[in-house]
Amino acid sequence: MNWFGEPWPSAKLRAPVCEDDTLRVPPPPAGELCVMCHERFHPGDRGILLPHVGASRMVSMRYMHLQCLLGDIGVG
Repeated sequence: MNWFGEPWPSAKLRAPVCEDDTLRVPPPPAGELCVMCHERFHPGDRGILLPHVGASRMVSMRYMHLQCLLGDIGVG
């Protein structure tokens, strides 16, 4: 899974998703919206990049805030 921002919870103690720096991607472009909360990303935000298959079966990539991911799985 691709991720962006600083590793979480910290640079020393990394969540499994953040262990591989080769999967780290640039942060979302200005104005990009989170697929979960539909809020814009700000500098310094952290999160993941997810593949999304639309109705036409076209694959696009969508960004999600870390707090939305954790809240969605009941951790945050």
